Amino acid sequence: MLVTATVVAGLPTRTAVADPAARASITFDVTTGRVIDAENDRTPVPVASTIKLLTALVAQANLSMDAEVPITQRIADTPPLKLSMAPGTRWRADDLMHAMLIASLNDTAMALALAAGHGTFAGYDKAAKAEMAKLQLADSPVIRDPSGLDGTEGVDGGNLISARDLAIVTREFLSIPSLAAIVQMRSYHFTGGDGRPHVVYTHNAFLSIYPGAIGVKTGYTDRSGHSLVAAATRQGRTLATIVIDSPDPVAFARAHLDAAFAAGPDTPGTGDVLPEPRPPTTTTIARAKASPVHPVATERPVDGASGDGWILAGILAAGCAVLATLVVRARRRARGGPTPSRFDRS
Repeated sequence: MLVTATVVAGLPTRTAVADPAARASITFDVTTGRVIDAENDRTPVPVASTIKLLTALVAQANLSMDAEVPITQRIADTPPLKLSMAPGTRWRADDLMHAMLIASLNDTAMALALAAGHGTFAGYDKAAKAEMAKLQLADSPVIRDPSGLDGTEGVDGGNLISARDLAIVTREFLSIPSLAAIVQMRSYHFTGGDGRPHVVYTHNAFLSIYPGAIGVKTGYTDRSGHSLVAAATRQGRTLATIVIDSPDPVAFARAHLDAAFAAGPDTPGTGDVLPEPRPPTTTTIARAKASPVHPVATERPVDGASGDGWILAGILAAGCAVLATLVVRARRRARGGPTPSRFDRS
């Protein structure tokens, strides 16, 4: 339930109001970790491609971003959406990271995970558990598929993680400048391991339609429903909301973030505070210096501003998503396989 603030006799109080439905949610201050509002946030649930934020942290902790990642047949067989990398080729880890976080491509997540796990799912499982322990995830997450696929398409049925644990992952992710910069990008050009030029586009509409947005990640499967990790900065405050399995996660995120920004930093929250991000290592500092924040962060209107360019950006982002979906559907029909139901098939 969305919580707004009112003032009674000079003291703020929390007032519940109606908001779009969601299976689980949490809204928090990224800087302080203070939880502003939460609903069913301690129950592990499937979260689709939003789990790629954790995959990124595992890869960041275990790989050099200059590493050449080998593509195996298992990686090539990952269900779409994907980059369709050929077995036997080798792709730069940093390019895979961008493709995974911007376009949510499943084979890039699988490639990074297996490289971080020294080529095996057992190795990735060990690396992921070590990362989750360092992050102090507390709701018994089950992490099996690095791309977020579940059911028969996912590794061992897929993942389960609570909204609160995903919030901890998100806070850590945003504390690493090189990763935070990636999810602000609308596109990324690179030369792949096949020697050909490639470009990937975001299909995160929130990035273009919410003033001050800085990402972060979309997710969808039939089993998990539509999920969104959304963060934005206004007037020196960075807030984020996790919404899991909502018929309209963008509307949910907008309502919760708008209420939290309007209420101000001193409004009472739930009393919960997320663990602090870990201090940056020498490696993450070096990577941050090598990956400056993308200028899109300063080009977007803030504090409720609007404009034709902002609206056009949203239309273009949605158009890219539709185009990507049509391409995937055509490929799947040609192979006689199933077609994705929505833009982000994991």
